[in-house]
Amino acid sequence: MGVPGTLKNALDWTVSSGEFSGKPVALITASTSGLKAHESLLDTLQVIDARINAETQYLISFIQVKLNSENKITDEQTMSDLQKLLGAFAEQMDSVN
Repeated sequence: MGVPGTLKNALDWTVSSGEFSGKPVALITASTSGLKAHESLLDTLQVIDARINAETQYLISFIQVKLNSENKITDEQTMSDLQKLLGAFAEQMDSVN
C-alpha cells in the first residue's frame, strides 16, 4: 500500500510555497510491511527538497509485534534505532539555527 492520497496531495501543495525546501525532516513509517509507502513518501519529500538522509528515516516493519498492549515499543532494537534517528534529527535541527 502506498501513501494516502490526501497526505500526498497536501505535500504536493507545498511545492509552490517552498515550505519544506531545505528544511530538516524525519520520516518514520510503522506498518506491517510499509516499504512501498515509505519509498513513495521519501520520493515525495525529496521532490519537494526536504532535507532528509539515511539517518533521519526509518521503516519499522511488522510494528504490531514490537508493541505491547498499551502500544508502547517493547523491541529493544527498534527503540535504539529510534533514539539514533532522533539524535540525527536533532543535529540537523541544530545546524539550521
